Formats: sequence, structure tokens, C-alpha cells
Amino acid sequence: MTDILLTSRGLVYVVMFSITLFGSMFAIYNLEKTYPVIDRERTSVRIYNYARFLYPFVLALWESTSWISLRILSNLTFIGFEQIADGRKFWDSDVVHPLCWFNGPFLLIQMAMISFYLYKTYSRFPTTECFPIEYSNVAALAVISGLMFFAGRRIEIIIFLSFPIKKIK
Repeated sequence: MTDILLTSRGLVYVVMFSITLFGSMFAIYNLEKTYPVIDRERTSVRIYNYARFLYPFVLALWESTSWISLRILSNLTFIGFEQIADGRKFWDSDVVHPLCWFNGPFLLIQMAMISFYLYKTYSRFPTTECFPIEYSNVAALAVISGLMFFAGRRIEIIIFLSFPIKKIK
């Protein structure tokens, strides 16, 4: 896991994900500062649709980062305890890796941010408008994250199984 995140591909992914996450949060901050009340009657259609997409998108970003952090934490602890069971000392295992200790408190922050944006999103907009946007973004980000973690292996099989192949006569 650490080999993936510390490669140039992993670092570029983390930097781009962070820029997108914090840029979107800044956009929400500016949107709320400019338009304290966002609803269909008081704001323009363009601003309403922009906000209706932006809130679930930030929520999906937080949910995806928590998925990645949980994946890192579970892999490092599982491998670390496996290393300890094989006779390695505790201080030489992956359990004491900085990523493992960083992700514990970071997961608590992520859970708080997910709860915060869940409340913000679904108190401002109907569930029928935001839920599909949120979960389509979560699914897309999970696929991108999965490709990063599995290093793009077996992409041919995924593409082959995704599209039905018809014979041309």
C-alpha cells in the first residue's frame, strides 16, 4: 500500500484529489457567502443547479477519501499483524508505519466532515435531486481509486466484461 501511495502516480493522485476537494469546499464557502439562501424561488436556475451539483460532489469526495483511508488502515494493520504473527517484532512491522497512525485520527475527521456535508446537502436540497449525483460520483471515484490501488492490472478484462461484443456480419 505504501509503495502505491509513495510512487509518482500515487502522489499525483493524492495532490489532484486534495486540490479538487479543498477547491470544491472553497467554492461552497464562497457560494454560501454570496447566496445565504439557495432555493428554487430566490436564486437563479444556474446558481441553483451549480449548488445542487457541488454539495453532493463534495460529499462524494469526502466519502471516497474515507474509503481510501479505511483501505490503507485495514491493509496496513492486517499486513502488520500478519508480520507480527510470522515472528517480526512489533516495531519492525507495518502497524507502526506513519500512514497507519495518521489514518486513525484522519478517519475521525473524515467522519465528521461526511456528517457535516450530509446535513448541509440534504437539508438544502431534496434527496431525489442529490442522491443520484452523490452516488454516481462515489462510484466513479471508487473506480478511479481502485485502478490506482490495483495498478491498472486486468483492465482488459474489465473492459471486455463491461461491453457486449457483437459479431459483425
